[in-house]
Amino acid sequence: MSRPGKLKQRIEIYESSLTRDNLGGYTNEWVSIATTWASVEVVTGTRALEFLQAYNGRPYTITMRQDIDINPNTTKIVYRGRDLIVSSVEPNEDKFTYQVVIATEKIV
Repeated sequence: MSRPGKLKQRIEIYESSLTRDNLGGYTNEWVSIATTWASVEVVTGTRALEFLQAYNGRPYTITMRQDIDINPNTTKIVYRGRDLIVSSVEPNEDKFTYQVVIATEKIV
């Protein structure tokens, strides 16, 4: 159960946007849609190994208020300068006030 006092980290949420360039093609740009408070935790143990094998990245669990629409196909989260690619979003059982986002930081 997350309480407002637990949302101590600042995150930025970006949406992918296609923009037409001068040559008639399209360029993908990330547009900031929100900056909000969240609880960000690095996933460890067996679950982390599963994510590393499936997504080649370090998984994070991000709990935040449900007032921002997160689309796993077009959204990324920036946390402490790290780009986190959204894998899934699910409502928290806490009266659907919060949502839990699973995101992955790519390891190069």
